[in-house]
Amino acid sequence: MAATGREPGLELQLEAIDGVASACATIAVDGLPGSRALRVALLVDDEGADAAGRVVRAAVDALRSTRPGVPASLALERLVDGVRHAIDVCAALEAVPVEGAVAAGGEVLLLGSGA
Repeated sequence: MAATGREPGLELQLEAIDGVASACATIAVDGLPGSRALRVALLVDDEGADAAGRVVRAAVDALRSTRPGVPASLALERLVDGVRHAIDVCAALEAVPVEGAVAAGGEVLLLGSGA
């Protein structure tokens, strides 16, 4: 059985990143004693690869400092005409490489050992 909960303190920290309009951070805990994983979705102001890359780097730094060792996934979205659209995280990581981060399935993945 898994339990999921919002992380409001982490969301506030992520929303303080330049270029982030809003953040949703949830943590899932599965099993006993409990393996944890973070799922973060950021609504960003600029879809350009350089800007998105800077947001990814700042978000990864925030995740690693607040939840060291916890595996995480990070999705970037942009609001266009009231509809959320995924941002190309491969291009973002090519523009601004982040050590220990990989693009997979439209998200940036951080393994737990990358803290």
